[in-house]
Amino acid sequence: SYRRALLGTAENEAVAITRLAHLYDDAGDRPKAAYYFQLLVEHAVKNAGALQDTAPSNSGLPLQGQGQMDELATACLFLASYEHDRGNPSVALRYLAQVVDGANSGGISQQRVDEAKAMMRAVSQNESI
Repeated sequence: SYRRALLGTAENEAVAITRLAHLYDDAGDRPKAAYYFQLLVEHAVKNAGALQDTAPSNSGLPLQGQGQMDELATACLFLASYEHDRGNPSVALRYLAQVVDGANSGGISQQRVDEAKAMMRAVSQNESI
């Protein structure tokens, strides 16, 4: 089980957390998906570099280079949407700012940055995202 894999190395933990987040998201359980995406963000901060070249995409295949940052951007975008839907626009904007700020250090695809900027405009204009 993925939960048992959380007891392994930092890299294994990152992979398991990411897969759990996507599994819950795919199953439509947004609160549990948000929990695991938040764990992923916290894990990345705690274990800087632990996600390098190991974060899975939706297909579960290893990513190279910018994949780790894109996975974190995906987590932040999900969490921004989740928090906005819960009525927390300031929290949503913080997650979106992380994506845009992360682009300055490289590693995040332009698509994710553009998505974050569009979501920031929508949140600022009090529209649904």
